[in-house]
Amino acid sequence: MALSASLEGRTTDPKVLGLSLEPDRDPVVLVVDDVPSSQHLLASILRDRGYQVLTASDGPMALERARTMLPDLVLLDIEMPGMDGYEVCLRLKAEEATREVPVVFITAKTGTEDIVRGFRCGGMDYVTKPFHPLELLARVHTHVTLKRTRDRERELFHALQASQGQVDALSDLLPICAKCRRVRSEDGAWQSVEDFLQERAEVRLAHGLCPDCIAQA
Repeated sequence: MALSASLEGRTTDPKVLGLSLEPDRDPVVLVVDDVPSSQHLLASILRDRGYQVLTASDGPMALERARTMLPDLVLLDIEMPGMDGYEVCLRLKAEEATREVPVVFITAKTGTEDIVRGFRCGGMDYVTKPFHPLELLARVHTHVTLKRTRDRERELFHALQASQGQVDALSDLLPICAKCRRVRSEDGAWQSVEDFLQERAEVRLAHGLCPDCIAQA
């Protein structure tokens, strides 16, 4: 569906809006709309705000670009020929690669049933047409920031897991003297291998000579 939004007298400057993304980031928004004028307007507003913008004019194209580029957000029109926005959202949420990408519906459908259906499909939010550019940017900023925060948390969790694995591996190392062959226990005391094993492994050691030692005797 077509949309209209007057930009005259309004600003999309980040400093004026008070919405700032970290300078080392290049957030990507996928705009899905079958009407070229609507698509162009959305892309223009977002690019002026500093976002990288991908566009798609139908459901299959949107799914392919989402899988390939993994955007930080999908702005998704509901009423499209063939595969509508609801179906696109369901498919995005069904795939592991795109499951965590937030979807914001942008539509002229404002009925309660339509809105509830969008949330049930996995949508995070919605913007009604015609929209206010400042409201659109605020919602996009919020969901992009939330996604980036979740991504960082997952990265930190995996890094901590990897670090813990290294600590566990190091904790299994047994310091042993290269000369006397005594080992160092957890409290820092040095003791014979026999004593160390008997204390911790609960085994009884039987002493004898191996064939090589017998041959050298």
